Amino acid sequence: MLEFPELFEESGYINMPGIIELGYPFTFVTGARRTGKTFGGLKYNLSHGIKFVYLRRSQTEIDACKTPALSPFMDINQELGYDIQVKPLAKNVIGFYDMGKEMKNLIAPGIALTTLHNVRGISGAEYSQIFYDEFIPEKIARPIKGEFDAWSNAYETLNGNRELKGGKPMQFICCANSNMAANPIFMGLGLVRILERMKKDHQVYYADKGRGILIVNVEGSPISQKKKTSALGKLTKGTDFARMAYDNEYAFDDFSNIESRSLREYKPYKQVGEICVYKHKSRNEYYISEHTAGAPVKYGSSEREIEAFSRGAGVLRDAYLSGRIYFENYLTKVLFLKYTNS
Repeated sequence: MLEFPELFEESGYINMPGIIELGYPFTFVTGARRTGKTFGGLKYNLSHGIKFVYLRRSQTEIDACKTPALSPFMDINQELGYDIQVKPLAKNVIGFYDMGKEMKNLIAPGIALTTLHNVRGISGAEYSQIFYDEFIPEKIARPIKGEFDAWSNAYETLNGNRELKGGKPMQFICCANSNMAANPIFMGLGLVRILERMKKDHQVYYADKGRGILIVNVEGSPISQKKKTSALGKLTKGTDFARMAYDNEYAFDDFSNIESRSLREYKPYKQVGEICVYKHKSRNEYYISEHTAGAPVKYGSSEREIEAFSRGAGVLRDAYLSGRIYFENYLTKVLFLKYTNS
């Protein structure tokens, strides 16, 4: 049985070396802010000479790295004595260079998920890792159409055919604050239900060796506990921000009205995609489940059919807003909101 490393180092920061060295091709680390996800990952890559690609969601985020105070290497420079600076590398691509070397050493190219498909001249063959920083968008971030497909294509582009030639797959390290469990990557990979269970059971590690997936749900960070006593920690106590920043709660996800109910009390109403809507036999309320029984009106998962379902979902939207819809689990709630554009 695989033994997982201690979650935190003696310093209190996340044990990114131990997590990376488990070697899972797709590793997701989600946790409270400023607990060492990025610092620990980049420090590990530098100290082990790992050639990697630094990835962010948008070109705006990549361009912001040109400002020294917003560079992901700012703390590395200050605390470890490096002089890593940003310079243009290609169109829409920046380069992180160690200027302390006699030969100006390229540490990593920085690329955006939204523009990677247009990038020319960057070969993934020379890199062994993609470090995807802040892969879960903040609440105010602009949605990316087809984000999961873009994420999958990014890996396919950079990983190339190395496995067909007998090589190891690139390691995709994805780190983020706990903004939303129902983010595009977890939705696309079918991990929302797993993460929901991890949160409920206070489970730190989840591994699926067959799929090459490792999820690290960072809880109980000593650094986060200290930060609660900071000025901002005191100011935001009890807010959604504090629950996300210090407690690793997915504060921008709504877990209300989630409970298991007997389908005997309901009759099938409409089925769309992966969920089925049931109407209560005597009360004016509804229940959403992944299980389909009986003969509901059926809509498939194509864009056209989901649009048709959404156009006729006014009654369901009203019921949701008045708290008369209950959900089998969080995933059914996310899909309902997606299908009704609520």
